[in-house]
Amino acid sequence: MTTGTPATRPTSVTIVIVLIWIGAILDIVGGIMLFFFADETKQYVNVGTAESEVRTYGLVMIAIGLFMAFLAWRLGSGGSLMRFLVTLVMIIRIIGGVWLIIRVGPGHATEAVITVTVAAVTLYLLWNKKADQFFDTN
Repeated sequence: MTTGTPATRPTSVTIVIVLIWIGAILDIVGGIMLFFFADETKQYVNVGTAESEVRTYGLVMIAIGLFMAFLAWRLGSGGSLMRFLVTLVMIIRIIGGVWLIIRVGPGHATEAVITVTVAAVTLYLLWNKKADQFFDTN
């Protein structure tokens, strides 16, 4: 662990913050839409779930979006805990994307591939030498 003056935030970490903010906003907006339009969503998508389940999923998406917004906000200051939490969330998203392809099938392959790709790029940007220096000194 290096001591001294805090390192300047590298571009890779800034890109990660932007990606997380975008994801957080999309999660919140998608969750709000699912919550308020659960009945319409169920009619357009053959999901085989009750309206209350769709609303609950919408609330969970809103909560995840708020958590991701918090992570994006705090990640800019550095800190190993925030880096660990973002890493954990990205690993969960990769596992979820792979599960979606295997379990649900090719109908959601595009969404799953995008999720896995963005999560993998985020991890790559978060775990490089300049990012290491930033998180070690902040």
